[in-house]
Amino acid sequence: MINIVLILLLLSHGKYLSNGLARVIRQTDKSVPWRLDRQPRSASERFTPFSIECDNRNFDIKTSDDIKSFSIMCENPKVLNLRKPDVLPARGMTASEFYNFVNAPMLRMCIRIEASSLINLNLTAMEQLEPSCSGPALVVQQNDKLQSIKFSRKFMTHFSQVKSIRIRGNKALSQESINEIKTSLPWFVLDLQEPGECGVPSPFKTTAVLEGCKKVYGTIRVSRFIDEVKRSPSVHSLDLVGCLQIVGTRINNVDFLDDISSFSFVENTCGYEIFNNSKLCIEEPFRMKMKFPRLSIIQPDDCQTTCDGGRVDDVYLDNLYGCKNIVGNLTLHNLLRRPSRIHVLDAVTTINGTLEIVNTKSLGDFTMANLKEISNPEQGPAIYITGNVGLKSLNFPKLKKIHSSDKLKVKIINNPKLGMVRAQVTTLHKLSRGRKNTRIDYIDITAFFDRLEDFKWLILAAVLLLILLLICATIMPFLIAKEVKKRQTYTRDGYPRAPYHLEKESKKILAGWVKEITTKNPLIWRCSDRPVIWSYQKGDGTHKDIDVLVANNASFLKHHMLPLAANCRIPPKDNFLLCERIKTLLSKDVAIMIGGERNPSCVLPHLPYQVKKSHTYKYLGSTYSFTLTKLKKVAPFTTAYTYEVEKAPKGKPVEKSKRTIYYFRWDYVRLPVEFDEILQLAMLYKPDKTVCISDRRKEVFSLIHMLHTFCHTLQENIGFVDALQLHTEKCNGSVLDRDELVYTMAVIMEWAYQTRSVPPELMKSFVEWCHSYAIMARFMRNNRNIKLIHPDYLTKLDPKVREAVIRDGFLSSPRFSPHRTKGEPALNRKETETTQDESDKEFWLKENEVKSAPRALPNERRDRIAV
Repeated sequence: MINIVLILLLLSHGKYLSNGLARVIRQTDKSVPWRLDRQPRSASERFTPFSIECDNRNFDIKTSDDIKSFSIMCENPKVLNLRKPDVLPARGMTASEFYNFVNAPMLRMCIRIEASSLINLNLTAMEQLEPSCSGPALVVQQNDKLQSIKFSRKFMTHFSQVKSIRIRGNKALSQESINEIKTSLPWFVLDLQEPGECGVPSPFKTTAVLEGCKKVYGTIRVSRFIDEVKRSPSVHSLDLVGCLQIVGTRINNVDFLDDISSFSFVENTCGYEIFNNSKLCIEEPFRMKMKFPRLSIIQPDDCQTTCDGGRVDDVYLDNLYGCKNIVGNLTLHNLLRRPSRIHVLDAVTTINGTLEIVNTKSLGDFTMANLKEISNPEQGPAIYITGNVGLKSLNFPKLKKIHSSDKLKVKIINNPKLGMVRAQVTTLHKLSRGRKNTRIDYIDITAFFDRLEDFKWLILAAVLLLILLLICATIMPFLIAKEVKKRQTYTRDGYPRAPYHLEKESKKILAGWVKEITTKNPLIWRCSDRPVIWSYQKGDGTHKDIDVLVANNASFLKHHMLPLAANCRIPPKDNFLLCERIKTLLSKDVAIMIGGERNPSCVLPHLPYQVKKSHTYKYLGSTYSFTLTKLKKVAPFTTAYTYEVEKAPKGKPVEKSKRTIYYFRWDYVRLPVEFDEILQLAMLYKPDKTVCISDRRKEVFSLIHMLHTFCHTLQENIGFVDALQLHTEKCNGSVLDRDELVYTMAVIMEWAYQTRSVPPELMKSFVEWCHSYAIMARFMRNNRNIKLIHPDYLTKLDPKVREAVIRDGFLSSPRFSPHRTKGEPALNRKETETTQDESDKEFWLKENEVKSAPRALPNERRDRIAV
């Protein structure tokens, strides 16, 4: 009684438009819930933000606190105007929060109340509602607990301002409330439900939620990750008004749709489609479309769908969409125009009946792009096309089978504009098992290129051959250039060539070294070379400069310094030293050996040097077996030995591997005249993968490798003397003697000459240096018992140079080593023994000979002094 009195008082004064309305409703109607949606909102949950104007004041609503501020600052509003979005986002609000935004006489917005837990909806504060969206201004649907809806009497009389009102699918809405709305508002603004009409929950998982319902409103939406829609035996014969959408599911059937007896589609409510369901195959989509007209069904490619045949028109084609197999005749009869959706026939693969095209007017070009088979189980042709005045062409590109119990299987006549290519007609003859089983009248439109179809394989082969030739012509220059570049870098045997193709920076470095070398005569180097090849003690003041030099070249020392194996010649029976040398050999991928004998056994005793020979080294239970599998001479003094190695350390499994050893035979000559191979040998080096093992002169090779790396590989400028001092400090071998130092200089001079790196201003001194080295080398070869060369020995030496040598301290008298005994092997095996007088005849330059710049000592002219 008190509740009724309070409401009457409010109505009589017209004051229930304020925020107090929500408080009155909460106090008087305990059935009104606090939530518009069904699920409770968590503390962190937020509804959709929106912007609203209250009596020309803007408010941005993002949180519940914003709503509280709005209710205080916008008390007793007269006009509420929703700025954005178009529809008031009520979902997520409580009832009291919602009423704050609809408690004005004038509302400019669209209102949606869906799937809420409201029991009574009171909109009596609203007198006018101007829609801000294109759809209905007020939608109240699918609220399962909603029993009544109240409107203001003034709102009832201002219905002209409302575009439409939709009240559907509210299962508990009373008959009394429905009748009141129906009598108060005109029919043309209402979409009003009948009592007991149910709403469809989303997503739709089971028909059990519709128990007790006969009429249903809403969208049956089966969405992703749903494997099955369960059916309830008590649910059947449903009358559905709304929409159907089954997208991206894992269901394998749609049997639950059998519980729907009738369907009315509501526009613009959903996509109205079935697609992207990987496990779903609706075998008879045609029948489903009879219940759900215009439903779009797109199925997996492997789904074999079947539809009934019929007479083709736009309605039939709408229902045929997605079908692959047609059972019955497919007929196109008496068509005055070409159907707009005739492309739907492209999906058809099989017709179990007759394809009939009869008496059409403007069909134009007729194509069934994927038709593979036409089989007519009854009498009559499988293809019957006649009387089509507008038919211009036929095309069945994938047709593979034509079958009919009738003798005449294809009949195409009386089509005055029909043009066909001869190959198409021939195909129809073959599929019908001969021309006698067909009757085809057509205009031959075979073009020149169509006639070439008979020779397509020959033409294709010719085109492929031409393309292959063009590819070869395009690639060949690159392959030739690559091969030329490879030949410039490697020999036919895969051995590196001497680095005589240098870049500008490398040539500049070589020129600097030539300048340093030519500042002193080779004889002066031999008597004043202590600062170059002798090690400094730690207490020496000059050692600090050496420390700086080492620090500046730390990167080279770490990554490029050639490691040298310990010891030189080792005793053949010292198993410990043999084992240590083998470990050193196997520690790197590339092994370089240098020795004075014909084979590498002088460096590693007992190492096999004949193919298929093997030897096993044993020490303290460990064994190392070497078997020579390949022997290849890659240069005049260099041979590549390939071994199969079996390593069996004590207590460990056997390890098998292959090792290639490059053995360089360095003859017993104090001043050699061979330079190319020592540079080739230096190019074998790979950072952290190379080791050098030798019984002699490995330090010389290490120095030459260092110079090659700085000049050719790194292109880092370093002085020649600095390089010698750095090598003396860090090389783990013996100190170089004077002959080895002069030979290293000769290698540099030859390298500079071959690469055209000698500056013009140094050419004269360069030639003199080379001639002096040639004189010394020949003198040493012809006088092998000389230990030191005195200037008086070289009678052709320039007097000023001789004086400079003596002035620098070369005052010792000539000394000779003992003569070689008969049993001692000759060191230069290729030369015959000659006397001093005989050799003098070809040793000295003639007085009238002109000195020219020679190659330092080319291989083919090693016995000549100068050019």
